[in-house]
Amino acid sequence: MTMYQFALKRFLASKVTLILILAAPIGIVAFTGLGSGGNELASVRIADDDASELSRAFLEHLELAAWVEVVDKEALRTEVFTGNAEVGFHVPGGFERRLLDGEQPRVGIVRLREHGDHDVAVRSAESFLRALRTMAAWSDDRETFDSALGWYRDERLGVETHSVSSPTALSADDTDALRNTSGYLFVAMLLLATNGAFVLLKDRKAGVAERILTGPTTMRRYMASSVAGLGTVFVAQIALLLGVVALVYPVSAEPALAYLAVLAAFALVSVALAVTLAGVTRTEMQLSTISTVAVLLLAMLGGSFWPYEIVPELLQRVGAFLPTTWANRAVTAIVSGASLPDIAGHLAVLAAFAVVVFIVGSRRARGVVLSK
Repeated sequence: MTMYQFALKRFLASKVTLILILAAPIGIVAFTGLGSGGNELASVRIADDDASELSRAFLEHLELAAWVEVVDKEALRTEVFTGNAEVGFHVPGGFERRLLDGEQPRVGIVRLREHGDHDVAVRSAESFLRALRTMAAWSDDRETFDSALGWYRDERLGVETHSVSSPTALSADDTDALRNTSGYLFVAMLLLATNGAFVLLKDRKAGVAERILTGPTTMRRYMASSVAGLGTVFVAQIALLLGVVALVYPVSAEPALAYLAVLAAFALVSVALAVTLAGVTRTEMQLSTISTVAVLLLAMLGGSFWPYEIVPELLQRVGAFLPTTWANRAVTAIVSGASLPDIAGHLAVLAAFAVVVFIVGSRRARGVVLSK
């Protein structure tokens, strides 16, 4: 218990830690969340040059999330650029044929603003297109594909109907704001992990860890106490996060529990990252450089600064191996109506990240802590 208290005191002695625990959550939620509201459906235009069964299914899917009007290709950009529509979609000719042939045809998206009420329509469209590609890739014939598409459309309609009628459903603005807020909150947790790594590194530089380990304390106990102390810091941060989010967003108990699970899982990843960063660096300059690059890559490729779907496809594949991607996907699922069991897979992936990262860091812990 004494070792744990000592570790906790070391982490809390840092002013940066206190800022990341107290000020960051309030500032982020105030910046991204306050003022959100409204429940207006976006005005959307679609130009369908394919005129196929799949393009009609795409149109019907969009109508669940926005007010949709069909126009020709020439009028599409005009409608968006003059403000008559918030976003436009162009389905190219041959879309259905290319998709069923195993290709990856894209639907063009035209918009002036990156964020707004139309985000719900854009995310809904991208989700449907991803589902189409998955069904096409795994279907042996058209009959199997049509069967899968019919099931998907029936299930999606049921989810949309439930979501619209639910008294606890978030508005379009709140959904977008909470998604953006969560992305920045994950970055704050990564920064807190970086600061924890600095504390562990300073222990080595000052000889604190070496003096501790000359006594009856074992390396395992020292590391366990350090991890527990840093974990407590994250518990405090998560508690404040949930409190601030609950004041701004009308989230009921069930999605709040799922949101808590995502924050807790990502906190485990962050603690493991702190141990690893302290374990692979020897100087504060190295730690500063590596942690800065790591946090930026995790944030940018993981969808914390902007929607994951807008980055190039190659980078999306890279992002699939990052914990921030899975955390942000889990939040997107939650605000779309998913419950805790629905995101169990996301949580399992985050837990796996935490275990792997911690093993990598702890393997080098002894050499780093005792080296001078």
